[in-house]
Amino acid sequence: MATDYGDPDLQVRIGHMYYMGNKDGIKNHVQARRYYQLAAAQGNAEAQATLGQMLSRGEGGPRDLVEARRMNTLAAAQGHAVAQTFLGIMYYQGDGGAQDFVEARRQLGLAAAQDHAEALAWLGTMHYRGEGGPNDYVEVLTLTLTLTLTLTLTLTLTLTLTLTLTLTLTLTLTRRGRC
Repeated sequence: MATDYGDPDLQVRIGHMYYMGNKDGIKNHVQARRYYQLAAAQGNAEAQATLGQMLSRGEGGPRDLVEARRMNTLAAAQGHAVAQTFLGIMYYQGDGGAQDFVEARRQLGLAAAQDHAEALAWLGTMHYRGEGGPNDYVEVLTLTLTLTLTLTLTLTLTLTLTLTLTLTLTLTLTRRGRC
């Protein structure tokens, strides 16, 4: 089996399947965590980020905020926006180590530069409050506008996909004489 040969991409996909559940909705976070650990040990950023989140919530095993911070740090160093966001929040809250508003703001800024919605919201709040740096109301406005555009684009794409699927289904049913 490919997982025995150390294919980290396959291990992540199997981890996702266990995490999200099978066709019957049955989830197995213990197995998911195992596969993410295998892929994370090989430097897979997606596995490291997902494992970091599972560790922070205690999913599939004991909660470990120190290891969660370490996993998110490894993934964030590879430019993984979700990991940068979670790491920024961990620094902000002091989870798994010392509280550090400057590092929180830096990590959130890296994720915000990739238009990560949650990072944009957190970073805007930090700029507004002057946490980790000076108050910057112009930056708050810029981040708010970027967040609004990001969410609007996401909503537009979702609606477009929904409309496309609806039209496809309608055409299929019409061709089969069911509409």
